[in-house]
Amino acid sequence: MALASQLPPGSVVHAMDVNSRVLKGVPSRRGGVDIATHVGDFTEFPWPFETLDGVLMANALHYVPDQAAFLRRCRAHARRRRVLLVEYDTDRANPWVPYPLSYTAAVELFKAAGYDVAALGRRRSAYRRAEIYGALFTA
Repeated sequence: MALASQLPPGSVVHAMDVNSRVLKGVPSRRGGVDIATHVGDFTEFPWPFETLDGVLMANALHYVPDQAAFLRRCRAHARRRRVLLVEYDTDRANPWVPYPLSYTAAVELFKAAGYDVAALGRRRSAYRRAEIYGALFTA
């Protein structure tokens, strides 16, 4: 798990997915970091864990129809308001990306919610539909 490898020992990562089979492959510990798994929909609140230092959303926000409302709820759960976002850089919806969030749209969304942005990088999607971008948003 990439996030766990970047955190100091003693940290806790909460991994959430509606598919319990996906979570069975997640180790419970990596490099001194505990990984707790939760079966559930990340868009439903309250979350089954306490206040967070940040949220990593990798190809997930494009499943949320009202992203501004979700961001407000998400912000209330974060002690340190940081969101690491990985998304497709497109505004064109398809069956796999129903509510796309291009980089430009993400910057607008997060700035309207009081966040600053730091672009982290881009890479070509394996599906060759759009680039994938990474950005860190802090409030």
